[in-house]
Amino acid sequence: MDEISDPQNIEMAITKVLPTDAIVKVNPLPEKKIVVLVTKEYHCLSDILTRNHFKTLGASVQCVIGNHPDLKSITERFSIPFHLVSHENKTREEFEAELMKQIDLNKPDYLILAKFMRVLSPEFYWIFQIEDY
Repeated sequence: MDEISDPQNIEMAITKVLPTDAIVKVNPLPEKKIVVLVTKEYHCLSDILTRNHFKTLGASVQCVIGNHPDLKSITERFSIPFHLVSHENKTREEFEAELMKQIDLNKPDYLILAKFMRVLSPEFYWIFQIEDY
């Protein structure tokens, strides 16, 4: 860890410029966990997986969930789990319930839609607007 990013050094630098009664607490950000949703387009997913592999993403890919099997092989090359949740012959509610079940198993901090081409319901969207999801 370099001198600039050391939490103790950051706290000391901030304390020097704030009033003496200021309460300063520096919490280093942990690596965030993400789940990536995909359809058939590979270029966004490839970029995410490459950055994840070289630790330049600032997050950790927990899994990739696709509604088509097309991108499974690329996730396997990066040793990232791939889960197929097909939308075929399902209502939107059934599809989203299966999708949510798979997402919940991974407890992500963020959900990334990397060229995910299904329209999601407002109810599904609002689940991820909750601060403590």
